[in-house]
Amino acid sequence: MKQKIQEELVRQIQQEVEYQLRENDKHEDDYRKASEFHTRYIQLLNEDATKYPHFIMYILQEHIVEEEKIVGVDTIEGDLNQYEKGRIYSLVRCKHMIRVATEIASR
Repeated sequence: MKQKIQEELVRQIQQEVEYQLRENDKHEDDYRKASEFHTRYIQLLNEDATKYPHFIMYILQEHIVEEEKIVGVDTIEGDLNQYEKGRIYSLVRCKHMIRVATEIASR
């Protein structure tokens, strides 16, 4: 089961790269500013997934833990700039990739 989840997570990461690049093309500059962190991160994560497919879950989970320390603080959304909103967006998307990979692999 663990192997299936890892394989599906690698696939989810590849799909996320494609999805994010399409979204960046479709939206205006504000969106691209907000998604800049996530776009760069998932491209690097995709490289790691290719090099280290058996460790990709751990790599992504560690990223989530670190990001939650940074952007998991209670704040008012209106106070955040585009880059800060983008970090939160990235955190949500990374958790989503794990959830989807786990659901698909358990079918």
